[in-house]
Amino acid sequence: MNDLHFAQIVDNYIKKFTRMNDSKSHETYKWLIAKSFKPMMDDALAANDTDFAGMLLKVQKLTGNLTDSYTQPFYGLYEFAKREPSAVKTLLKDLFASNPLPPAEKMQEIRRFLSGSAELMEKYFPGSFRYESTIHTATVLQTLYDPDSSYILKPSHSRKFAYCIDFFDDWKSGRNTKLDVYYRMCDEVRDAIEHNDALMKTHESRFEVEKPGSMHPDEKHHLLVFDLIYCCSTYGLFNGITFNTPPDPEKVRLREEQEKKAAEKFDKLEESRKELDRLNEALDFFRQYYLPGCLICSKLYGNGEVKSADGSNITVYFPSADKTVGYALSHAIPDKFVFVDDAAYMDGLQNYRQVLKSEKAIKDLLAIREKEFEPYAEFLE
Repeated sequence: MNDLHFAQIVDNYIKKFTRMNDSKSHETYKWLIAKSFKPMMDDALAANDTDFAGMLLKVQKLTGNLTDSYTQPFYGLYEFAKREPSAVKTLLKDLFASNPLPPAEKMQEIRRFLSGSAELMEKYFPGSFRYESTIHTATVLQTLYDPDSSYILKPSHSRKFAYCIDFFDDWKSGRNTKLDVYYRMCDEVRDAIEHNDALMKTHESRFEVEKPGSMHPDEKHHLLVFDLIYCCSTYGLFNGITFNTPPDPEKVRLREEQEKKAAEKFDKLEESRKELDRLNEALDFFRQYYLPGCLICSKLYGNGEVKSADGSNITVYFPSADKTVGYALSHAIPDKFVFVDDAAYMDGLQNYRQVLKSEKAIKDLLAIREKEFEPYAEFLE
């Protein structure tokens, strides 16, 4: 380890500790989550299949952006659990059962977890990557369940930290990750942390602020290792440090370029997702007016009664024409082929008309941007 660089990181960490743990950033939330995660997860795993998905969603909400950020792998497990609760239970139980194993053996179970979740994703959300679990997902879940036995691996943050402290052994990536190599670095960092009195005193001060008993004690400081790694990239703790040249600088440069492209493509993807959310918001608003039994109007056929509705399409019977006509809501509503004589409806039409008319363009662009981002997803883990 580069002791000088590590000392500079620690100095910056201590100087920014208050900023990193103010009411806005509150990085101490990792210890708070870890306190509640295992009992909540155990309750969910012990529940019957009917209640499991709902209880798993509560655990997902607890973890926030620690598990779900650029993509939503933990939320994806909830989606899978609604359909195959037993399969998701087995994946999680096996993942947690591997915690006490040596890193290399633990990685074998992580691969099985990733393969199992990938099969469920392909089965229920084919062609998507939004719910894809990664090495980061698996290590976060393992660490929150048993912080004293595991380390969180966030690839881009961890690799940059490794280069800063001159740890150049390659732990690879994805399903080829050599977890034993990564754990070796983390153990070195933990040892250095525990021998730094100023850092330990600063870290322990967080326990004096929070409610007693509300935080995981983290006696082996595995959460602190990840916090130090994460905060380096997020809060500029590398500032003032000149990195030594790693064995393959071209590989590092290429990865940095890929991370930059990934961020750019993700921003575009998020724009499209927000447009889709807006479209779904519009459809949700109008569906209440087009339920079976609702009375509506048509330019061509006058008054009619909705006979069937599936959320996107309706059929309407028009007595004056003795005719049943089918409509796609996203097409019929903005052009007023059908409408409801109601003030709130007309306000909604003015508000949502353009997004409804753009339905195909929104969905097509989202599909394009998902495909463009997919090869770069691993660089934003």
